[in-house]
Amino acid sequence: MHIDLISCEQAGTLFGLLTERAKRTPDGIAYRQYDRNTDCWVNLTWQQVLHRTNQFAGALAEFNLPPRQNLGILLKNSVDWVCFDMAVHQLGHVVVPLYPHDSSANAAYIVRDAKVRLLLVDTASRWEQLWAVNNHFPELDCVLIQQRGKSIDHASESLRVVSLEETLTAAPVQEADGSNGPDSPATIIYTSGTTGAPKGVVLSHRAILKNAESVARIVPPNRADVFLSILPLAHAFERTLGYYLPMMGGASTAHAQSLLRFREDLRTIRPTVMMGVPRLYEQMYSTIRLAAKGSRLKQFLIEATARIGWRHSQWRRGMSASPPPHERLIWPLLDALIAKPVSDAFGGRLRVAVSGGANLANEVAEFLLGLGVPLVEGYGLTEAGPAVTASTLDDYVPGAAGFPLPEIEVKLTGEGELLVRTPSVMKGYWQNNEATMKALLANDWLRTGDLAEFREGRVYITGRCKDILVLSNGENVNPHPLESSISTDPLIEQVCIIGDGRPYLAAILILDRVLWRQQAHEWGVDPNQPNSAGSHREILKRIKERLKGVPAFKQVRAIHIDLEAWTIESGLMTPTMKVRRKSVLERYEDKIEQIYRKRR
Repeated sequence: MHIDLISCEQAGTLFGLLTERAKRTPDGIAYRQYDRNTDCWVNLTWQQVLHRTNQFAGALAEFNLPPRQNLGILLKNSVDWVCFDMAVHQLGHVVVPLYPHDSSANAAYIVRDAKVRLLLVDTASRWEQLWAVNNHFPELDCVLIQQRGKSIDHASESLRVVSLEETLTAAPVQEADGSNGPDSPATIIYTSGTTGAPKGVVLSHRAILKNAESVARIVPPNRADVFLSILPLAHAFERTLGYYLPMMGGASTAHAQSLLRFREDLRTIRPTVMMGVPRLYEQMYSTIRLAAKGSRLKQFLIEATARIGWRHSQWRRGMSASPPPHERLIWPLLDALIAKPVSDAFGGRLRVAVSGGANLANEVAEFLLGLGVPLVEGYGLTEAGPAVTASTLDDYVPGAAGFPLPEIEVKLTGEGELLVRTPSVMKGYWQNNEATMKALLANDWLRTGDLAEFREGRVYITGRCKDILVLSNGENVNPHPLESSISTDPLIEQVCIIGDGRPYLAAILILDRVLWRQQAHEWGVDPNQPNSAGSHREILKRIKERLKGVPAFKQVRAIHIDLEAWTIESGLMTPTMKVRRKSVLERYEDKIEQIYRKRR
């Protein structure tokens, strides 16, 4: 294992990080990318990536943009994403990333709000969708289309829409570094906007590099590592930990084809490191359990292996007493027959799988750890660069976000809100002084908006300040842990608990269509009537089982069921796959009133 970290000071800027990496390991494999034209994976070295970055820089320089302009990118994870990002930094401009799966309305809002001067998009149809939402982008001068061989019409006389391929071919290679220094703005990353319009978080080169360096001191990447990039690079979590961090350590990165081909990519790439949001690991948990559903023996073996494996993992890490003799005796057999195939499904050499972006249910974490998945959790927010806390395999406790990273301080307000002080703090919100002043307090403390607890030095995130529900009897309820527990049921795909100002809690549920039909037949209820009394009765039993041990006032007493999944396009989910609670409440306003009228 060769550790060859490039420090924040050695890199200076994000483009400096690439040039230093290409100098140290020019022939090392930087990226693996699937080429649909040849139906095979293609490797690119660090030197090749730097050369293509210089091509991008040369092409962008031809547009003669004024200094420090905001340039947008709307692509899937790819080498072109990396090269455009680095070329923008090379020329001293600022990158504004957009989510490929976001709605056109949100993407258009960000392009306008950030005053983007040049935008790179994947297809001509993507640009046409943005243009259809609002054909008034006063600051936008040019749109580059990545798609090859597509004829492109000019959107207007003042706006150029051109082919990326033709632009790269015609432009000279740019090798100079015109970046503005470590403390210059590097990017504007827009928040998910769960409680209102997205805000642009301005981060400097130094902030991002310091954050990656802090993570590297806890879990150092090495040249033998292979990262599998799954989350969009527009996500601050993936960008810092799945892009700049491996570059800092000289590791290679494979860009996953898609979530549909995720399992295939795992077997082919055989990653050593991967990062995902809790939903990804919840789906793995459900898939493993559902694969055994047809056989009582398989179900018993899977559950027993996970349970015994969890206790063994605790014992090996010195966090619990030795398991009983019969478990120690049977474990090697269960490990070989049940746990190893699960490990092999992840490629067989995974050394760390990180969950971030929200809390992961304890049940899911313990199950996967018991089957040998090297899972850890962390916590962060875009405004902090983004990572704040992290766990290692030796100190991970399910439900905990880990310990603060080096050079990061945390404390709680009297109301339980987590405050963070970090060298990676944002410069502020883009053109929003009011929001900046609310978030950045005296002595450089950052308000996170998250509720937290400290136990034995670990940070536990318990919910969002704005999401606390106050029942009509005065009881305060944090819905997030309840939703997390309920969503571990494979039948329940999405959940939003309601009850603010009401006498009791209720929930809006989205069910898995396939599992629902199977379950409805087993229960003898009409699958086309998910809100029948019989359906509600059976599902409330399942919810009660998931919330066993929870106080009576935190129990869900009524539900409304829908089979139409909440999506980004419908405006009910953020690009980071968080529920837009306010939008859900508005969508189901009539149904919610019916719920509470029925039980008066």
